Amino acid sequence: MGLLDVFKSKENSNNQINDSKPGLSSGIPLGRYSDCNKTDAQLDHWDKSVALRKEGKYLDSFKELLNYIKDPAINNLNYSVNGNQIDFSFHQGSKVIYGRCSDTEASAECRIAAFSSPSVPVMRKLATLNYSLKYSWFAINDNTYAIRTRGLHADSSPTKFYWALREVAINADKQDDLIVSEFSSASQIDNSQMPEVPENIKEIKVRYLHRWIDDLLNRIAALDAIKNNGLISYLLLTLNMKIDYLLAPEGVLTDKLEKIQGIYNQKDKDYIQKNNEMISAFREIREIPAEEIKKSFYNSISTFSIVSPASYKQVADFVFNESKTRDYYNEQQNYEAIVIIYEYIAAYLFFNYGLKTPLKQLTNLFLHIFNNDYYKEVGYSESFRDSGGKLNKNSIITAIQQIVNQNQKTYPGFQFRTQNLDFSSDHRFAITFFNEYDFLNLK
Repeated sequence: MGLLDVFKSKENSNNQINDSKPGLSSGIPLGRYSDCNKTDAQLDHWDKSVALRKEGKYLDSFKELLNYIKDPAINNLNYSVNGNQIDFSFHQGSKVIYGRCSDTEASAECRIAAFSSPSVPVMRKLATLNYSLKYSWFAINDNTYAIRTRGLHADSSPTKFYWALREVAINADKQDDLIVSEFSSASQIDNSQMPEVPENIKEIKVRYLHRWIDDLLNRIAALDAIKNNGLISYLLLTLNMKIDYLLAPEGVLTDKLEKIQGIYNQKDKDYIQKNNEMISAFREIREIPAEEIKKSFYNSISTFSIVSPASYKQVADFVFNESKTRDYYNEQQNYEAIVIIYEYIAAYLFFNYGLKTPLKQLTNLFLHIFNNDYYKEVGYSESFRDSGGKLNKNSIITAIQQIVNQNQKTYPGFQFRTQNLDFSSDHRFAITFFNEYDFLNLK
């Protein structure tokens, strides 16, 4: 998918999976925020922003850019026009970014932490981070650490301003919790005021986090670390990405999950070394006190997604290629491993791609089916298994048909051939469910 596709990806909904999604009962938001799909009105604002800049109407162009970024469903951004000046603010996770646009330039800033006296270790960390930034920089001002960006209209297109604002937002939201947790000299500042996550939901999330990690470590302990290094990698990565989607953490816990993913991506180590390091990282998470873990669970509004939109072909190709791994385990009659592979596929799609709404809903349905107890405890009323844990064929087919019906206006050719699903076992269902991703016709 090219650069322009980021701005031209069209659909009717931009949010996380939650009770506002058609075909789903009320429940807590799942997954990270996605801005990958835009309404017709938003796309019109983008086109106007580009056209107005070419005409030299910079202030009007920037206003249309803000209208493009604004998600009316969640009220993530506000602005006011005062003569030749626009003042604006928008949310990204726990932070609020403030900015100003004149007829010559635009700037934005977010204060990420406060201090009584400057800390050399913090300044060293921020200076190092500056090397990875393209449009913004960390700075110190009035006893606060901040991140800023500024650009002249004469040499900044709407595309450049978009990426600059995104860079400020994502880094501000990521670094505020990390700096405060790492350095005692820093303290929270300007955090967005959002309703608290209910204590019982936090407790459920901590309980499942502990349960999943304990189960993972026990399963790995029963495997040969050398002969089963591939399966162990699948187990580790699947849980890592499943935690990210189902528990939807923020701050410190999110950073630890991203570091685990980074361990696997290291090219100078073999898989056994990577697995051992990921296992150690999960053990470290398991040892964090529950009250500290709870701090990573909070409600937020975001403006920018950290993943880029994926085309239907990208998703279908990934599913097809990754599914080939099942053949080895099928020959070994290791059917549990086949289910793990498909849970990995589902979690990977959410962790790495901005999905079209039908793909998002279908993939979420799959994770719901294989994590039925968790979904039930956090407020989703549908149950896709009977009291004995067997697949509930009727409820699954009904849910799929609802997803198809709700999306056919946007995707007239969208289909899911439920007659091809095999409900005889979990692994046969997983295989036949994802086989259909090649034939959804989401063009």
